[in-house]
Amino acid sequence: MRALILMFAGLGLVWLSMPSDGFAAGNCGRLVRAQGQDVIVNTCGTCQNIHIVRSRGGGGLPDVRTFRIEAKSRLDLPFKGFGSTRITGSDECAPESAEQKRIDREVAKANAECVLTGQLAAGYLLVNRCTACRQTIVRWVYENGGQKNLPVKIDARSSVNVPRGTEIGLNVVHEEPCSG
Repeated sequence: MRALILMFAGLGLVWLSMPSDGFAAGNCGRLVRAQGQDVIVNTCGTCQNIHIVRSRGGGGLPDVRTFRIEAKSRLDLPFKGFGSTRITGSDECAPESAEQKRIDREVAKANAECVLTGQLAAGYLLVNRCTACRQTIVRWVYENGGQKNLPVKIDARSSVNVPRGTEIGLNVVHEEPCSG
């Protein structure tokens, strides 16, 4: 019983001597094993580059990597099989460049586009892949270089057939959620 009390007292002293967040100062990464897979948790309130080393048995070279993990989030590591993983350090992510911000905006815009076009033998098919009604402006392009814009409304997760005329092409130039 006395040994048990001493053991708990020792653990208590170790716990009290740790920084308030429970980790070494300056290290925002915490390694957790969840359902047989290693997971890194970023415990800080800022984006962190967390550096890890993955060693496998057999004397091979260790795998050294850095993972960017957003504030207060987690990342499942891609390693499979046996081996040991340890965190060697972390540092704050560099601010995003203007180019990276532009790319992020373009990706967000592409993901926001719901209406896709397809060509059929008898015309065109407009498909709304989103869960809400969309209003679009469709631009017809004619062989003589002329253009004509037409509004088209497409219900959620449905399609509209547009018959072919004298045009040589069709583009969706604008789309937005249906009003009212």
